[in-house]
Amino acid sequence: MGGFSWSHLVTPMLNFFCSKPTDEIEAIKEADYTYIRGHESQRSPCPFLNSLANHNYLPRDGKNITPAHLKAALVVAGNSTPILADILSSIVKPVTRKDGTFTLADLRRHNVIEHDASFTRLDFRQGDNYTFQPASSAPCSPTPKAARSLKKVWRGPG
Repeated sequence: MGGFSWSHLVTPMLNFFCSKPTDEIEAIKEADYTYIRGHESQRSPCPFLNSLANHNYLPRDGKNITPAHLKAALVVAGNSTPILADILSSIVKPVTRKDGTFTLADLRRHNVIEHDASFTRLDFRQGDNYTFQPASSAPCSPTPKAARSLKKVWRGPG
């Protein structure tokens, strides 16, 4: 796993009783969650983080995000526990600048966060690991007949 070390797992566990980032959580709860797609130049290789920005759980422009803000977004939008949010947000440590912020685009750097073998993005070695590739996900899309079968499984016949 690129950019991950045992300290990313152990440190949050040692702080198990840490408090939630309450100020950030309250600000996020008061935000407008209307979907507005951001420009791809300021998006990460992670579709979930991009979605958080598109819905304003993270700054829509994908810039000046603090680890505490990311943690709060994971708690509120991702329904994560604070300890899991600590673990997941610790991955941004290598790209956090001196002012304590990072951008979603910073996460494209090799060995920070990579989703190689993604159904919707190219791998890092292919040059563009952040732009949605519709052709890549097409084989996963069900045919109309398969979609009807899935509907029956989920909702029952009829």
